[in-house]
Amino acid sequence: MSLFTILLDHPKGYFPGQNVTGRVILNPKKEIDANVLKIRIQGGAHTKWEERISNKVHEYKSDLSYASEEKVAWFPKNGIVSSKKDF
Repeated sequence: MSLFTILLDHPKGYFPGQNVTGRVILNPKKEIDANVLKIRIQGGAHTKWEERISNKVHEYKSDLSYASEEKVAWFPKNGIVSSKKDF
């Protein structure tokens, strides 16, 4: 296992309006001196297409942000992470 792993409850995807849920597993190889563990979530879409009208190509594109949040997942009691943690 790597230093951290993200396990989604529904890894195949989510539908509009559905909460994205899962776990973050922190598994350090050695002690980590840390003040806080923050999780940042960003979600969005990018689309691009072309239409040909009268021998001219018109390109359309759009970017849309759906989510941008940061949450504090953990504060260490003594500032040291030394074993596996599941959030």
